[in-house]
Amino acid sequence: MQRREIYSTIIPTEMVDDIMRETPGMASDQAYLEASYQIEEDRSLLKDEFDDIKGHFVIYGSAGRWDGRHGGFTPLFDSTLGEALFKLAGYLENCDSEVTVYIDENGDVCARKAHHDGVNLYTLRKLDREYDEDELEEIAATEGGSGKWFEKNAEPCGHHIAERFGWEE
Repeated sequence: MQRREIYSTIIPTEMVDDIMRETPGMASDQAYLEASYQIEEDRSLLKDEFDDIKGHFVIYGSAGRWDGRHGGFTPLFDSTLGEALFKLAGYLENCDSEVTVYIDENGDVCARKAHHDGVNLYTLRKLDREYDEDELEEIAATEGGSGKWFEKNAEPCGHHIAERFGWEE
């Protein structure tokens, strides 16, 4: 599968230019603000677009901080892919820099967040069943094994997005 960007808080210059062309006399800072509103609206539309894909999801990854890398996960039981995407992007927006959510070459939905302490990297996958939180904590605490467990028991969900948008795999 080809890497595809789903959502980004990085406002493309072309988008600001288009807004300024559509509204003669608009200052660039106003056009930038308008573009940021449109991007936030796109994120809400994205959530609605995938609310029909239901299941048990998990967001797992690591955060780069001043005191080193820290890993963790958030289970999203009885959820939708739309809610999971919305939550993934929302968590990352609490940082002080840009967010990019994309489908990687393996079909995983991933997020990258660069900020003043480092880089946060997250992966969203669909679980094969509902797990109790203690089970997931035990799996996540397995030294070197949690990544392998997620590879085996949680499936990439980027193909749902690729199909909906008509992206060739």
